[in-house]
Amino acid sequence: SLEPSFELDPKTTLAMRKIVSDFESDNFESSLRRVDNLVLARGRGKLARPDRVLVELAALCNRFGLRLFFLSRVEHAHAFFSRVLSFSHLTSATLFLGKPELFAWTCSLVAYCLWTQEKPDQAH
Repeated sequence: SLEPSFELDPKTTLAMRKIVSDFESDNFESSLRRVDNLVLARGRGKLARPDRVLVELAALCNRFGLRLFFLSRVEHAHAFFSRVLSFSHLTSATLFLGKPELFAWTCSLVAYCLWTQEKPDQAH
């Protein structure tokens, strides 16, 4: 299911549904722009805090990436994985709890994709 696991506020739920709608319409650029806007709106803070929106967004982008990868749309898959890697990287200004775990999880997914493409050197 592409529905969030956590209950989100109505505005965020609408934003996430628009991301899903754009994705399902193959409008990947619009979907990625919406992801960027949601990350910018959520991620700037002084203290790390639980932010279920960014966790849900990372999960959604990773699901999109895997789906696109298995449909042989590798370039688009890469774009969704890259979004998660950029906002969950340690050097990112985006602060939230679970950030290192999301980064590691996404790295594992990318490594799996590279391994199945028989590119093990790039998977490390």
